[in-house]
Amino acid sequence: MCDNAANRLLNNKIFLSVIIDKATLGTETDCLIPMMRGCHRLILVGDQHQLQPILKNKCLVKSGKCI
Repeated sequence: MCDNAANRLLNNKIFLSVIIDKATLGTETDCLIPMMRGCHRLILVGDQHQLQPILKNKCLVKSGKCI
């Protein structure tokens, strides 16, 4: 998924805009990888009613901050 942005071939690339489709399926760290490449604009696309979110951060799950 988003972890392809960590490919060494993209080391010198800057992503001014990042669109993450099916964002409910991406883990927090997977989604951070493309955002760390100079992102100025972030668009998360997903339907929480179609696909259940995946939340692996136990602190967020316990706090009830997940959808």
